[in-house]
Amino acid sequence: MSKYKILVVGAGPVGLTAALELSRLGQEVKIIDKNAGHSTVSKAVGINARSLELLEPSGVTDSLINAGISLKKMYLHAAGKAYVMNMGLIKHQYNFMLMLPQNETEAILENALNQLGIFVDRKTQLMRLSQQKTHVTAQIETSHGEIEETYDFVIGADGAHSVVRKSIGANFNGAAYEASWHLLDLMMDFSFDKPASHGFIYPKGQVLVIIPIGKQRYRIIANANDAFSLLPEDCNVHEVFWQSHFSVHHRLTDTYRKEHVFLAGDAAHLHTPVGGRGMNLGIEDAAILAKLISNGEWKSYHDLRYPIGKKVVTETDKAYRMLTLTNRVGIFLRNRLLLPFASIPAIQRKQLTNIAGLSEK
Repeated sequence: MSKYKILVVGAGPVGLTAALELSRLGQEVKIIDKNAGHSTVSKAVGINARSLELLEPSGVTDSLINAGISLKKMYLHAAGKAYVMNMGLIKHQYNFMLMLPQNETEAILENALNQLGIFVDRKTQLMRLSQQKTHVTAQIETSHGEIEETYDFVIGADGAHSVVRKSIGANFNGAAYEASWHLLDLMMDFSFDKPASHGFIYPKGQVLVIIPIGKQRYRIIANANDAFSLLPEDCNVHEVFWQSHFSVHHRLTDTYRKEHVFLAGDAAHLHTPVGGRGMNLGIEDAAILAKLISNGEWKSYHDLRYPIGKKVVTETDKAYRMLTLTNRVGIFLRNRLLLPFASIPAIQRKQLTNIAGLSEK
């Protein structure tokens, strides 16, 4: 196994996973992030079976499970009916979706990385890259000024506005959805079946999702400016901890690799929250890339991961458009035919295998 010097740009869940796996496999890793510390807000909350499986070798899976809430039921409410999807139908040891706020996920990953003697260089920002035949030169801004360093490989896990992606001239094809999204973490009374997630779809194309992330604490996601207006009547909100408005994009880079530079996570793909694949797809990218680099098979990264990224972006776009229908005929067909059909156990199992990230193994 060859040993390489690798720079990981971005210390979110994707970058931390890359650094953790590379270090575990004996690579020399430096990880930088422009922020002063890891995320202090929840952001992504769902960890699927594939991520838990890939993180097992690093020893963090049990810590994540112990810290989170394991959900086996996901309800979809439409036209006065409730359709339940049972994660227990998946034939896998992790036949659930783990709900854990992103800041807690990052803390667990970073602690595991620290145990290997690797610490994130904070307030440190990549400015630009240049590639030579056998290595990459990085211009990095630190609190003490700009420095120049060379690496065998650079991994861009620096999000939607990736400096790494821009540095290699990769396109980021796609567009934003028209609707604005409202994200909240709050404390409330909620009488529906729990622990379970509950999605509500409305005739005007609005969608509301309620996800438990703690005792009486919930994540609310809605494609509306005001999620409160879509909450069921019996919801009694006590306290709002955090909220944000944002736009959702469906985008995919045209290349996951250019010579010795790689893209992973949101730097490579963006899509709707439907199915909870966003952070998980990035964790998959990172863990698989670490293995490919360590095995000397890094040239195959784009060919392996691009088709999966394209599939997820396409499928989540279709699912989102189905959930947000406003056409009466389309709504009728969805509510009377598609949703009952999707509730058949064999069909559910296939859908849930996708959500769990297990269909692309």
